Amino acid sequence: MGGHHAARMAAAGLAALLVLASPGSASAQFSEFFEPLVHQRIIESVQADAEQLPPLKSDGCSAGMSKGWSFFAASFPAFAKVHGERPPWESCCLAHDKRYHAGPPRNADAATSVSLRKSADEEARQCIIGTAARREQALAAAYRINRREVARIYRAIADTTYNAVRAGGAPCTGLDWRWGFGLPNC
Repeated sequence: MGGHHAARMAAAGLAALLVLASPGSASAQFSEFFEPLVHQRIIESVQADAEQLPPLKSDGCSAGMSKGWSFFAASFPAFAKVHGERPPWESCCLAHDKRYHAGPPRNADAATSVSLRKSADEEARQCIIGTAARREQALAAAYRINRREVARIYRAIADTTYNAVRAGGAPCTGLDWRWGFGLPNC
């Protein structure tokens, strides 16, 4: 029963995240107002600190996805045979981490920082969708579903990932995955 309860709680949390981050929601409207303010804080921090950016440390796909995927693949060889030992879109996460690690350039203003963060998030979303295009045929055959269904599943993964980073990746939070996480926390 405990596992079912945890799964229901995780599903409820994911559903709440998707609703809160959806365009037009009160949360999205609040974010549009609030985000430039925290980006102004990171801009001030970047301009005040002349330190070099430390080397990138990435956990792959955050929220334990890469680690969980590896554990699942090691536990279920049939899964690993079809999907590999790491998330197939992990390169998308690594590219996204590079952008988030660096954060805004020293000469940016808050609006540019907001735009660069949104761009990084959208590029990650499109990269995950692109992964589906490379895997559609093999996954459709492995699961006996049509290629459109594979694309739909990957779009859902991409949209969920996008909403998660939009909701949890703002600068100046102190979190390990925040925008500008390679910079000193503002």
